[in-house]
Amino acid sequence: MTGSEQAPGTPDAATVASAVTTSFAFGWQMARLYTGPMSSAAEPQLAEDLPGLSDLPAAQLVKLGLAQADMALSRLKAFLGDAPLPSTDAVREETEKSSPDRDAIRKAR
Repeated sequence: MTGSEQAPGTPDAATVASAVTTSFAFGWQMARLYTGPMSSAAEPQLAEDLPGLSDLPAAQLVKLGLAQADMALSRLKAFLGDAPLPSTDAVREETEKSSPDRDAIRKAR
């Protein structure tokens, strides 16, 4: 086998780089969810311009973050195959309660 050949079943460099990037983005998103807003007393008022992400209510930011985490997990699942991966289900359940508890959300697994 020469230096340019790969062993059968070995992912190429682009696939590995994509998995590493996705893993980093997933970790970053989980850190933002852990430290970010979990509730908001006031909904933003409509403005003349479209709101930016920072103008979204906390509940919407959490939903967006969980959706991004789910997308990263699905991409990692495609790369890792049968390796066990975490789920956002328990966190999602806690955030959807009528009065979400920040500590319960952080402890959800």
